[in-house]
Amino acid sequence: MPHLVIAALLVTLAAGSAAILVLDRRLRERSPDLFRAVLGNLVLFNLLTALGLGFRLVEQGLLAPGAGAALHLLAAQIVVLAFLKVAWLRSYVALGLALGRRVVSRRADVIFACGAAAATLAALGGWVQAAWTGRLTISLAVAIATDVPVLGGMTVVAVSLWRESVSTAGLAARRAKRWFSAGTLSVVACIGVSFGAGATWASWQGAVQALAHSLVLLAYEILLVAWAVRWADAWAAETQHIAGESDGLERAASRYGLSKREREVAVLLCRGRTNQEIANALFVALQTIKDHNYRIFQKVGVRNRTELARRLTLPGSDGEKR
Repeated sequence: MPHLVIAALLVTLAAGSAAILVLDRRLRERSPDLFRAVLGNLVLFNLLTALGLGFRLVEQGLLAPGAGAALHLLAAQIVVLAFLKVAWLRSYVALGLALGRRVVSRRADVIFACGAAAATLAALGGWVQAAWTGRLTISLAVAIATDVPVLGGMTVVAVSLWRESVSTAGLAARRAKRWFSAGTLSVVACIGVSFGAGATWASWQGAVQALAHSLVLLAYEILLVAWAVRWADAWAAETQHIAGESDGLERAASRYGLSKREREVAVLLCRGRTNQEIANALFVALQTIKDHNYRIFQKVGVRNRTELARRLTLPGSDGEKR
């Protein structure tokens, strides 16, 4: 069974390399933004897979000459693994936001940086414990604990995209977001079932669980590349449409002295989004959006979103004050 796990991880690495080549040939010219977002996620994912392969090789005594060296090598790998998990989650969030033509905010970047630092420091503490006691108790706890925010983050991104797809214009673009969400939730469910089975049945622990995880990793790479190639055109078309529409609206809104955040809200209002949908898209509270609406209406001199849309989108007006 351990050899099957190693073989599955090797196949996953090979599939990851092939996936990068496929992305380079199919997406670099068609959808450069999507190409960069998927490629960054995939490269980090392959690094995590390679690290998992190294962990299994050390565990089987194939890379380390002695027990002491193997212990230190495993602890060192968990340190790198803890950091890479947070970095990969950040790339996954960035990919999900890119589908809505958004980027990771500075606040979120600070949170991810703090999370990466905390996970790395905890793993380093586990390495110190391993050196003193000869056990990997803390290191293994860190390795398991870092899976929780990763799976939770994937679920949040998937659910947010699904909810956002309801108000997405265009059938193809809407399906692109929903398929991405469905694929993500399927992977999270499979990993959750595997963890649950390991906690319930002793026969599922160890090599059987590791093999199941490696197969899920392989499925993720295949699904991600297949999705990117299948829906690249729909995503690119939606991005171009939104970009042209949003730029025109923002130029009009800027004539009224709206702040950057108010212009973002105004664009979404003119596109027919509800307050709750805007709050979800911008990751802020519903009351915050209502406050923005009030200030926008006051500055533009309108009473409701219908008048706002007319004022900002009327052909030839370009947002001129009346």
